[in-house]
Amino acid sequence: MLDIVGRLPAFRPVAVLDNNSALHGSSLLGVPILGGVDRLAQLWHARDFDAAVVAIVADRAYRAEVFKDGQRLGVPFANVIDPGAAISTQMAIGQGNVFRPFVHIAACCSIGDNNYLAEFTSLGHHSHIGSHCTFAPRVTTAGWVKIGDRAAFGIGVCVDGHVTVDDDVTIEPGAVVVHDVTRG
Repeated sequence: MLDIVGRLPAFRPVAVLDNNSALHGSSLLGVPILGGVDRLAQLWHARDFDAAVVAIVADRAYRAEVFKDGQRLGVPFANVIDPGAAISTQMAIGQGNVFRPFVHIAACCSIGDNNYLAEFTSLGHHSHIGSHCTFAPRVTTAGWVKIGDRAAFGIGVCVDGHVTVDDDVTIEPGAVVVHDVTRG
């Protein structure tokens, strides 16, 4: 994440928050680790930063919780889009999303808040992605796919067109999804 942010002229990373107390007081790629996520409110009230991004990927529920806590505080969340991502026209995107290198978003997609799309993820045209979802590398969807909130896609997942994936669903690596996926 810091690598992408450091290459975007509109951003300047100023701090990292990490719940691993052994890292507090050290730095990551030259950016100080100031403490745990519990310091977000204190740093925001002191106006020590202008916007935040959530780098938590493995725990979707915690990713959503941190984002929602920040929203309650009034923290703006930046979209971090690697310069190598290909974003088509006529799309809607929320806030706090991360698009890593070589992500492709086709025309007329809508993407909610706080999603993480890893390298080579490709979303087909007219797809709708909820919020707080995570996509491992090389996830591909065809057009008109609808994905709910907090869904997770393992590496190399392929989703056929017109498929719906419900909230809180996990799709295992390498799966080929040709029918709707519901919880339970």
